[in-house]
Amino acid sequence: MHIRPRSSVLVGTLFASLASVGCSDDPQTTGTGGASTSATVSGSTTSSTGDTTSSSTGGFQAPQVVSLGGPVLASPKAVAITYDADPLQSSIDAFIAAVGSSSYWTQTTSEYGVGPLTGRPPIHLPDVPPTTITDAAVAQLLKSNIGGANPAWGAPDPNTNYVFVFPAGTAVNLQGDLCCGPSYDAYHGEVFAGGVSVSYSVVCECPGYDGPNVTLLQSTTAAISHELVESATDPFVDTAPAYGQTDDPHAVWTLATGGETADMCQYLVDWGTVPSDLGFTVQRSWSNAAAAAGQDPCVPAPSNSAYFVSVPVLAEPVTLDYYGSSWTTEGVHIPLGTSKTIEVDLVSTDPASPAWTVEAFDVGFTGSDLSFSWDKTSGKSGDKLMLTITVNAIDSVQKGEPFSILSTRGGRSSIWYGIVGN
Repeated sequence: MHIRPRSSVLVGTLFASLASVGCSDDPQTTGTGGASTSATVSGSTTSSTGDTTSSSTGGFQAPQVVSLGGPVLASPKAVAITYDADPLQSSIDAFIAAVGSSSYWTQTTSEYGVGPLTGRPPIHLPDVPPTTITDAAVAQLLKSNIGGANPAWGAPDPNTNYVFVFPAGTAVNLQGDLCCGPSYDAYHGEVFAGGVSVSYSVVCECPGYDGPNVTLLQSTTAAISHELVESATDPFVDTAPAYGQTDDPHAVWTLATGGETADMCQYLVDWGTVPSDLGFTVQRSWSNAAAAAGQDPCVPAPSNSAYFVSVPVLAEPVTLDYYGSSWTTEGVHIPLGTSKTIEVDLVSTDPASPAWTVEAFDVGFTGSDLSFSWDKTSGKSGDKLMLTITVNAIDSVQKGEPFSILSTRGGRSSIWYGIVGN
């Protein structure tokens, strides 16, 4: 799933409506992760005394994106489906032809069992692009063409991701929500055709969606890269989900981001990069291996800057609701109308690295359930900041209030998520 715009303030307005398309759409399953799947970096012990929760050493456990047992694509393919009227058509064709053999593809997918991606011959549609089209109509267009009506599309192939790119001016309607609005610009899903399940992606070209300094082509290839990575690591989101959510102690990351590998990195300030062997803008994606090693988990990571992160100490079991199911995760209990102060540990791969700025945000459905105050809003590796959280309202849907801690220095950033239980 590609829920954007990318910003530090995440509002989960679309989680319920997207339950059957693209993002991690199964309930957070207890037993799929647990503490054993998380890497402890600079191990710590935790304790809670009164209203202040503290850590003795400043260590933390890095999230892991876990598999729900479905297959990944060991030999993935992708085909671009574009309109002749789209001025980006040739660039999109070139991107999909090249991305699968790039260092970016290897870094973002190989550890999950995905092989090199092969670009199939593109499909060019001579029709006038529609002003609006529903997701159901996109799925039907795919089913009818790969069902034998159009030999150029080939037979249904479960190893192929069919990438529909709609030019600027076309609005895709996903369950009542239009692309290029505040919720999303791309997603991936699954359709049953010719007796097999196949994955497809929908990407909308959205001028200005990623800010004034990002061109339409850069935004579009970043969105395509996001969906290609997720459709290879979690291709059959409805019937056999694979890498679609985080381990249980970090379940709030699924709640706040969507939980698939590209979702986990989409809200960074420095979400994009241009690999030298590709020449197109792509979105960074989550690496379990890098996270387990205490390195920057969003790859490709910049090579000229140390990784830094601000980690809230969350030592209490919190029970939350997720798509009608309940699960227990790590968080902090704060009753309605009260406050609690927690410790936030600042850690970097280079202990001598310069200080960075820290901010906290309510990332729940309303964005106004929590308020925050800090003893300090910046620090360096080894520092322990104190964050006071006040609960102004209870989230009646999730039965808990997610929040994020954004760390920034220059053009670099990292995010950590936490959850408040009541």
